[in-house]
Amino acid sequence: MDELYLTLADMKAKYNQQCDKHRATIAAEEQSDMLDYSEMLDYFKRSDDRFYSLVQQDASMRNETKRIKFEAQRAESLHKVIQSFMECKSKGIELPASLLASITGADVNSC
Repeated sequence: MDELYLTLADMKAKYNQQCDKHRATIAAEEQSDMLDYSEMLDYFKRSDDRFYSLVQQDASMRNETKRIKFEAQRAESLHKVIQSFMECKSKGIELPASLLASITGADVNSC
């Protein structure tokens, strides 16, 4: 049982590392994009407000796409954790709902 707790704790740590890595990557990409866009925005702002608006919309859509991809990866990781939890349960290993809640960040009462 202790090994199972260690395995689940390890899964939680890996999941948190993966989330932190994705957040850092997205933040770095957004900052890089914003620097590129700021140069373009300055040019377009001087030449035509219509183009300025289009570049802003494009930047917003790119950032939203990155966020959606991150959320999809996060959901996939959560699914794997829950699947492992359910496999333990199907093998007759009863784990407390609070453990799943601590790994996934869910409300204990919803488990």
